[in-house]
Amino acid sequence: VPIYKAEKYLMLTVNSLINQSYKNFEVIFVDDGSPDNCPAICDELSDKYTFMKVIHQSNAGVSAARNAGILQSSNDIICFLDADDEWSQNHLEKLNELFNYYPEIGSASTGRYEEYSDGHCETIVRKQSSEFAIIDDILILSEFGHLRTSSYCVKKEILLKAGLFRVGIKRGEDVDVIVRVACLAKHGYIALPLLSLIHISEPTRH
Repeated sequence: VPIYKAEKYLMLTVNSLINQSYKNFEVIFVDDGSPDNCPAICDELSDKYTFMKVIHQSNAGVSAARNAGILQSSNDIICFLDADDEWSQNHLEKLNELFNYYPEIGSASTGRYEEYSDGHCETIVRKQSSEFAIIDDILILSEFGHLRTSSYCVKKEILLKAGLFRVGIKRGEDVDVIVRVACLAKHGYIALPLLSLIHISEPTRH
């Protein structure tokens, strides 16, 4: 979870992690030199919950923050969650089922809700014949539209082989990684909205 100026939404994100039905996971908060109360909040959380830890670093950007978390992770699958998004309670449970059902996949993603500032909500879910599926060519534009970083996860060994996030890219750093991973491994998809984008606006870049 890369964190920068996310105090307004952070606890919504944290509560979605605490309430996961699947429990065999760790949370790594990466405080990217956030100037608000987020660093103190993360310290309190890591003191309270054994499965949470925090990395503090000088501001270096979202790619550097994600890379720091990846390199400190101890599990074999990396899931990304921005500090202003929210997972459904069964998000990790369903992803675990997907990887067990399709052990050959290297990455995966889910459907999502998009909540707009005017109050309306859209459900974005790929049409497919079953709940779980392998997307044959994730690089097709129509397929790529189903991906968001907070719904994306990848096997750590595949990600390290493909290469980490490129530091210094201001737009599309997630697309760059997803494309490189897609060249190495199949992509699984869950046709359920298991992510809520809490607000749809231009993200705070840092």
